[in-house]
Amino acid sequence: MKRAKKILAGILALTVLAPACAVPAGAAAPAVSTDEAVYANLDYYGKAEQISVVKGSSLNGNRRFTDFGSYDKVTNMTNGASPVLSANSVSWNLPKQGTDRFYYECTPKKGTVVLPWSFDVSYKLNGVPARAESLAGASGTVEIDVKAAPDKNAPDYYRNNLLLTVGTYVKMADTLSLEAPGAQVQSLGDYKAALFAALPGEEKTFTLRIGTKSFETPGIVMMMVPAAADQLDKVTDLKDAKDTVKDSLDDANAAVNRILGTLESMDSGLRETQSGLEDLDDARGTISSGKGKVYADADRSLADLTQTANRLNAMVPHIRKSQQLVRDLNADANASMKTISDMKPTVTALSSSLGEVRGDLSRLRAVLNDTEEDREDAKDDLEDLLDDIRDSLGEIEDLRAAQSGLNSNAKKLSGTLEGLTDLLNKNPTFQQELIQKIMTYTGITDPQQAAAMLTGLIQQLQSTNKSVLATGDALTDALGEAEDFADLGDEALDTIDDTLDLLDKGVEPSKSLLSNLSGSLGDLQTLLGQSNGLIDDLNGLNGTLNQYEDGTIRTLKDSETLTYALAGGLADARSFLSSLEILTKTSGTKLDSGTKQSLNGLIRLLQKSLDGVGDLSAVKDAANTIHGTLDDKIDDLENDSNLLKIDPNAPIVSITSSRNPSPSSLQIVLRTREISRDEGKAAEKDLETGAENSNVFERIGRIFSKLWSAVAGAFSGS
Repeated sequence: MKRAKKILAGILALTVLAPACAVPAGAAAPAVSTDEAVYANLDYYGKAEQISVVKGSSLNGNRRFTDFGSYDKVTNMTNGASPVLSANSVSWNLPKQGTDRFYYECTPKKGTVVLPWSFDVSYKLNGVPARAESLAGASGTVEIDVKAAPDKNAPDYYRNNLLLTVGTYVKMADTLSLEAPGAQVQSLGDYKAALFAALPGEEKTFTLRIGTKSFETPGIVMMMVPAAADQLDKVTDLKDAKDTVKDSLDDANAAVNRILGTLESMDSGLRETQSGLEDLDDARGTISSGKGKVYADADRSLADLTQTANRLNAMVPHIRKSQQLVRDLNADANASMKTISDMKPTVTALSSSLGEVRGDLSRLRAVLNDTEEDREDAKDDLEDLLDDIRDSLGEIEDLRAAQSGLNSNAKKLSGTLEGLTDLLNKNPTFQQELIQKIMTYTGITDPQQAAAMLTGLIQQLQSTNKSVLATGDALTDALGEAEDFADLGDEALDTIDDTLDLLDKGVEPSKSLLSNLSGSLGDLQTLLGQSNGLIDDLNGLNGTLNQYEDGTIRTLKDSETLTYALAGGLADARSFLSSLEILTKTSGTKLDSGTKQSLNGLIRLLQKSLDGVGDLSAVKDAANTIHGTLDDKIDDLENDSNLLKIDPNAPIVSITSSRNPSPSSLQIVLRTREISRDEGKAAEKDLETGAENSNVFERIGRIFSKLWSAVAGAFSGS
């Protein structure tokens, strides 16, 4: 039995230690997975004295890995491998042989680990504030107040997803009473434990009152764990439901306020309606008294409607003719524009030609101006030329005399040559002497060649002499023609002189004619340019007519239809008014009486409605009160804690650095110093005691040595 109790006590203690010692089951993951446990020793009043983080890593076959965080000290709790520390990390290079579960302890640098709650612990003895150091062995009622305040500097994950449990236990043998308002009190054999709880982000004060003969306490234990239980999945549903309900409530309240506001605003409208009905009843009386005149006016209106309908029917043929007029007019305009458009290239070409003609006229005027001066110069040059010709004619007379002498000499030479030929033929000796002289002077050795040269020389002289005689005859003829040309030049000079005088008389009229003709051509060219612009404008006008042809015809057709409809409507209106007049005359008396009764009934009904609208303000105030109350309760829930911010599916964030992979588990355990009559024990410094070479379970177990002893003792006695 005692063995069973000890086993049960061990199981209860391991529920605290299990997260730090957990070994993951199943197949190994390829990367290192880590469980993190934070242990903090607090002083009597809740201020942290030392924080230690124990990390249990499943290596999964890895021997080298890096853990991020700013550490003052790192201790290997499993083997002899030494850590390699840097400013923001620690690296491990573990032996190839060894366990796959590796533990090490980290001491974070001050300020690098921010817990989601801070604690303020105070003490009273018999209602009087007291120092914790003086309470060991005290007798009376000891009150311990533990104030837990959320730390806004903590990471969002810790502020929104960690649950807080605060508790301690007392030995009932020395305890007279135990009060823990709001706590769950459990009896464990000779001990009683009181456990408080707080939601994420909740600020609370936990109070313990212990009536004792000799006060002792193992300290206040605070535990923080992620809200990852399956039941907390309902929180997400609750949050969604809260948002939906709040939004729906806001919409419903706004709708109710609008409805009530509308009903309240109906007060003035109902009063105006009531007043209007009273005025309407007065008007009914007025109408009733004047209905005779209305009947007479109705008869005249019916006659006018009949006449108007007849005139509208008569307009329909004219509207149809207007449609045909639009079609014919547009067709004629299209045909005319085609002819005008065909003229545009001719007009453009004519305008261009006129421009060229104007240029020619301008150049001709310039020529006339230049010719007027050149004529005088030409006349003077011509007179000089004729004078030169006359001088040349004088030289011709001298030439004629020289030519006469030349002819005479040529004739003499001809006779001499003939005589020389006869002499040579008749006197061979003389011929031989000449040949001999030719051979001597020329160096020719052949007499026959010399004789041939002599014969050729005589023949050449004869031929040249004949040419001289022929030239003399030709020169004689030429001199005669030159004299005739001189006479002709005199006559031509007179003719040219007369022509120039005639041209002088015609230049000024020609210049005036050319100037007027150029101006006329300019005006004609301007007219042609304006014609081109007019053609373009007519094309635009024709396009506009084509564009609006269908619309105009549709308008006329619609007018025709409207006229038919208006005539039919007037006929129907006449028929209706006739029937209405007959009906009114037939039922006028009964209608007047019934209308009076209906109006009086409506007036009384509106008065009752006004009486009811006066009570709507109270209904509106009640609706606003309900809405405000629900809003306040929801706001209180959100302000008091972060319950609705819990995300059970959120990945756990490493306590030492967000750069680390998400830990497999996380727990934060804090304990204040114990107050004990036995001052010889070093229980206050659990994290600093023990040999450095003790194993991981021994080191973790020392933190909760008092708790372990208490749990085991609870089942050891009775």
